Amino acid sequence: MDISLALDTLRTATDEALQSRYSEINLTLSIISQRLQVRFLASTPATVDTSTPPPSDSEKDSPSSIAESTVDRLNTENTVGSLSPSNTSELAIIPVQTTANPAPKKGSQPGKNKKSTVEKLVCSMQDHIHWLWDTAHTDNEIISHKRDPTVDIRMEDYRRVEGNQRPSNQDKLLRLLSMRSLAEDFVQETDGKARLQSVIAYVLSVRSGDLDPEKSNSSQLKGRCRQVSDFVKLHPLLSSCHDANRAINKGIKHLAFETVFKKTLEDLKLPNMSETVSAILGLSMDDFKSLTYAQMPQLVDAIVDGVPRTEYELHGQKFDLPNVIKRIDSWFARVQTRYNS
Repeated sequence: MDISLALDTLRTATDEALQSRYSEINLTLSIISQRLQVRFLASTPATVDTSTPPPSDSEKDSPSSIAESTVDRLNTENTVGSLSPSNTSELAIIPVQTTANPAPKKGSQPGKNKKSTVEKLVCSMQDHIHWLWDTAHTDNEIISHKRDPTVDIRMEDYRRVEGNQRPSNQDKLLRLLSMRSLAEDFVQETDGKARLQSVIAYVLSVRSGDLDPEKSNSSQLKGRCRQVSDFVKLHPLLSSCHDANRAINKGIKHLAFETVFKKTLEDLKLPNMSETVSAILGLSMDDFKSLTYAQMPQLVDAIVDGVPRTEYELHGQKFDLPNVIKRIDSWFARVQTRYNS
């Protein structure tokens, strides 16, 4: 492989071309940074005007802008030992070091530091991975509740968290299993498959930039859906449940995320971990409910961007995300299969 040619291609690429492959470029730089044990920090000549216009409202809340501003602040305040490049427009190489989160400035308003839905979902993954890991490795019984034979047991599990201000992770996982099972049954039908594909197409169009979520009509993805209502009417144990439509639509949301996430991982030649990550996110029940389909690409990018540099400590051992998932994935697949049967 001609590395010089590859580097030259990146240097001479247009801004539009670089922007369209942002996630892959960012992931590649992260992997190189990890392997070389350095951090790449852009450095600009003193004669260049580095002032930038204020970000738009949509840019302020995007994970990429939040991440970039955080990295810039940490690099400015905490990095040492940078090597002065011969050309100040080149990259400075800075040894990687662990930095603590800077203390909030006096007088700062807590509301301004409020995390976005995407940030909250990503941050919560550590605790949920701990619980799933322990559950998978201790063979804890998940499907152990008594069932009411007069209703679809999946609806019973879906309602298990309702009215409970602090539901257990076991109840939340049962709820997720029920939603995925209902949605998987639904998409076996022609109308169900079409519904899922329309949701996936919307998310991928937003991801590629072909669709502006601010200008598009996404109302058809919200609320009751005719195809779901027709499906529910055909199943007596579901038709008596006022919230069956809602449960199926929430399951479709998880299946759509899994499909988009899996496609992104395949494009980057990373192992598939979509279903287990979906289960991890499902334990953040309220935050995943708040996530819009338009925000789904941001969540996918935020998780993928953290793959090469995020470590999870489990009982004194450190693992990257693919290795953690590999140890949970087969267990979750068995639990879902057993639940479906």
